[in-house]
Amino acid sequence: MDQVQIGKFISELRKEKGLTQEQLGERLGVTQKTVSRWENGRNMPDIAMLPMLCEELDINIAELMNGTRSQEEQFTKADVAQAFEIFITFLKQADRELRRRWIKTAVAIAVTIACMVGLYHYEFDVSVAATEDLEQAINTFHFHEEMSVDVLERVTIGRHLYVLYSQLGSSGASGLAHLERGIFGKYRILNTWDTNDPLAGVTIVTAGGDQAYSVDRYAVKGKRYALLYSANELPQVSRLELYGGDGENRLQTDSVEMMDETYSKCLFSCEYDGRPLLKVIGLDDTTVVDVFGRSIRYYGGDGNRYTIRQLAESFDASDTGSSSSTGVAERGMIYVLELIVLGIGVIFIRYFMK
Repeated sequence: MDQVQIGKFISELRKEKGLTQEQLGERLGVTQKTVSRWENGRNMPDIAMLPMLCEELDINIAELMNGTRSQEEQFTKADVAQAFEIFITFLKQADRELRRRWIKTAVAIAVTIACMVGLYHYEFDVSVAATEDLEQAINTFHFHEEMSVDVLERVTIGRHLYVLYSQLGSSGASGLAHLERGIFGKYRILNTWDTNDPLAGVTIVTAGGDQAYSVDRYAVKGKRYALLYSANELPQVSRLELYGGDGENRLQTDSVEMMDETYSKCLFSCEYDGRPLLKVIGLDDTTVVDVFGRSIRYYGGDGNRYTIRQLAESFDASDTGSSSSTGVAERGMIYVLELIVLGIGVIFIRYFMK
């Protein structure tokens, strides 16, 4: 039995009847694509479909199996039985080929999924359940210098985790690590910001994890937050306050009066007992904060305010700590690689399904 010849035969008879593939499919209750596959010799009609197909094309089953009209007017039962026997044999062979095709397809799907999951796990490989594992991940992320950290506090904004740590062996030195959670619960480190400044600090981020220093300097999308942090026990300080304003937060001045005038709106106030502090403060669309910490105000128990210079001089800080920043340049590269792996997988899957 020649499957290609049978397909051509069906196509010729359909055209003789003046039917399109879609019209023939409608009469038989199948799609135009199914009829096309018959005529291309890629598939054969189901055995239950044969009587209906023969009736629509005005042929008998023996003629269909032979792929040509017979010159004989009558067919014996033996002719019909032989045609069915040939067809059943073909179906068994086609079934074995179909199984092999599906096995290859399943293997291609499994390999594609395994590669995509493995690549994702390779990128998002940080477990934050144990503090020791998180500390080791932060140390390793500082590949350009030797680092040993002690995790102090952590806060979450959406799927982004911010971790406050001190730099061991360097008095007063601290840092912030920014991590992003993956779909399997593990994280990857996107940035670390290290500082030798022993006083409190502040950085501005969005809900999407991007830094947003100022609404005037950057096109900011989404909710913005100020992260106020302090890793050290500040002498004589009993209260911290963070102020914001509507002006440019990179104001070039050391004048306390001008800073107070620019940043006059109190955004956050808390009693300070010297323990590590990491607070998330929501910002509105126009409020900006000085990212150099000059809009943070320090007060003693008697209500007196201390200047940054006074506190810095009273704190015995080391100058050996790191004050650099390290970040992932291509955050979206993992998703590009995933799409490439998926595309290659789809090519193989389609090839095996043919």
